[in-house]
Amino acid sequence: MGEPGRAAPARHRGVRGDAGVAGDPGASYLYQKVSSPTPCFGSRMPLGEFGSLPPLPDCVLAIIHDWIAEGAPGPSADGGVD
Repeated sequence: MGEPGRAAPARHRGVRGDAGVAGDPGASYLYQKVSSPTPCFGSRMPLGEFGSLPPLPDCVLAIIHDWIAEGAPGPSADGGVD
């Protein structure tokens, strides 16, 4: 079950099952949908009213990748104010 005293990685559930393991962008359904021209299911995101929109820029994909790699944390209790 992992190391003693350390929480197991969170699993995020999506419409089609597991969206991936927090901390593992390569196993993330979300990351695959926004970064791959041929995702495991359906079309690349984002989708527009009449089909796919242009792919997200690399700088945005890097932010999503890093967020997932950091465990996909939610907002902090103080709303992110330092």
